[in-house]
Parts: sequence; C-alpha cells; structure tokens
Amino acid sequence: LYGIGIIEDITARKDVEEALRLHTKRLEMLHELDWAILTTQSPEAIAEAALRGVAKLIPCQHGSVAVLHPGRSEPTVLATYDGGRAWRGKGPCIWTPAVRHMEALREGRPHVTEAVVSTEPPGMRCYLTVPMLFSGELVGAMSLAADGARDFAPEHVEIAREVADPLAVAIQQARLHDQVRAAHGELQRLTGRIVEAREAERRRIARELHDEVGQVLIGLKLNLEASARVAGEPARARLRGAQVLLTDLIGRLRDLSLDLRPPMLDDLGLVPALVWLFDRYTSHTRVRVTFRHGGLEGQRFPAELETAVYRIVQEALTNAARHAGVDDVSVQLWTTGDLFHVQVHDQGKGFDADSAPASGLS
Repeated sequence: LYGIGIIEDITARKDVEEALRLHTKRLEMLHELDWAILTTQSPEAIAEAALRGVAKLIPCQHGSVAVLHPGRSEPTVLATYDGGRAWRGKGPCIWTPAVRHMEALREGRPHVTEAVVSTEPPGMRCYLTVPMLFSGELVGAMSLAADGARDFAPEHVEIAREVADPLAVAIQQARLHDQVRAAHGELQRLTGRIVEAREAERRRIARELHDEVGQVLIGLKLNLEASARVAGEPARARLRGAQVLLTDLIGRLRDLSLDLRPPMLDDLGLVPALVWLFDRYTSHTRVRVTFRHGGLEGQRFPAELETAVYRIVQEALTNAARHAGVDDVSVQLWTTGDLFHVQVHDQGKGFDADSAPASGLS
C-alpha cells in the first residue's frame, strides 16, 4: 500500500495575502481621509477622520492631532483617539513638544520614544510623533501611544507619514478657508454699516430738503403772491413768472427728497413704499408695473432688508426704463423660510454681451 502526499509551503502566499490585505486597508483609510477633506471644511473633522483611519492600521490605544500657533507655546488639540473612538477637540494632547524633539520635527523626521512609562495617558510605554509640514513649516503633529514597549515598527511610521503629509495640507487649507470666511463676514458687516450710514445720510438730507429748504421756498412763494396783489401790472407780470419758476423748483425739490428716501418706507413698510414707487414710476415713464407678492401686505421686515429690497427694485426699474424698451414690467416678492425672494422681469430687447464695454476688471 503506497500513499502519495503533496506538501506545499504556503508561507510566501500568506505573506503576500497579508501584505495585500494591509495595502487594501491602507488605501481604504487614505480614501476615508480624502473623503473627509472633500466633504468638510472643518480642521477638527479632518483630524478626527485621520485618527480613526490610522488606528485601523497601527496598533495604538491613544492618539491626538494638534496644531501650533504663532506666539503661543501650547498646541491646540483638534482631535483625539481613545480606546477605539475618535473625538473632535477632546482629550489630552499626547504630543509634548520637548526642545530636543522640535528640531527633528521641523526637519520632517518622525520621533519614536520607546520603553518609557507615562502617566498621561496612563500605562502607555511607546510613543510615535509625526510632524505635519506645510510649505516646509511645522504646523503641528500627529501623535500615537501604545502600551507595548516597542509597538511601532518602521512600517507603522511610514503609514503615519503617509497620513500626516496630506493632513497638514488639508488642515492648513481649512484654517485658511476659515480665515477667508471670517474676513468675508467682516466685509459683509462693514458693507452693511456703509449702506446703513448712506441711508441715514439720505434720510437726513431728504428731511432737511423737505422741512427746511422746502419751507423756505414755500414762504418765498407766499411772499411773491402777496407782492403780486399790491404791485403794478408790469411788476405783477414779472412776479407771476417768478412764481412759476418757484413752483417748478418746489416740485423738483419734493421729487429729489422722495428719491433720496421716501418717508413711507420707514413709516409704513416695504409693500406700501413699493406701491407708491410703482405709481410714480408709471406716471413718469409710462411703463406699467405688475406687482405680485405672497401675502406680505401689512408685514414689516428688518430695516436693512426693506431698504435693500427697495433699492434693488428701484434700480431694476430704472434700468428697464433706460435700456429695455418695454411697456410692462413685472415685480414679484415672496418668502420661503428665512429667504426673501425678489424677481423683476421684463421682455426687453437685451444687449449683445460681446459688444458691451470692458469693465477693466480681470
């Protein structure tokens, strides 16, 4: 009786399969980090995703991502990892930038501390700190801690470096985005103050034109009428001519005052002010305005919103009268949630964009 057996050494195949499995997990982790970068502008969220992915490939019990700030000695923690879960902006900063380590970090070299018992986090004996560099400048570091004396192998250091490089770029871009957003908010605030100051100045000038200059002109007109009753015919004819000019001047002054700031916008609100504007606009231009609004009658809105909507509609109607060449314009207002919608529509002749004069902006 004979038996035939085949012995195959599958060690190499297992090594290849294990390497392939680790490579797949590494790609999945990097994809998760890329997705976090693409779907959020928060440095904390990006750091959390990085720690969550790194913990799948590197044996560690704790971790943190922290960034430096010019002029400040202590780093700011963006995210921490603790025993299976990542947190945004919570927990201690494992990375303690000792002077002897800083030069290596600034040069882009990871630092591994082995067989050192620590009380923070408790029980940890091995630490890996990987610098995060942006344009050659140290912006922070990612640190990992393990309870084994020598848990971080060279391949773990390489994985951490693969994460730290794009992490530094993403965090710096997110910080710059936050700065731009803050600057944009400040610009909007300053623009609002400028518009508010301009409207206040318009309101003041309109009031002075109506109350002071207008009253003086009306008094002068009354004096001319009284003088015309007692003067001789030649003088009376000249006075009548002055009265006509003065009446025209009073009308122009009233129109200027209303153009600057119609009082009904402050006293009655947006819809009554627009109704008055449309009547006046039609009488001056012969262009009819069809006005629709979604139940806004009697409602009041913030003063800056009412002013902005009024000015937008006023400018759009002015452009329609000057350039559109139409007999009808429609204006529609409505609200959805916190949004206020304004639509001004006409069937104007338009213009050739290619023949429009260049603005000088690029």
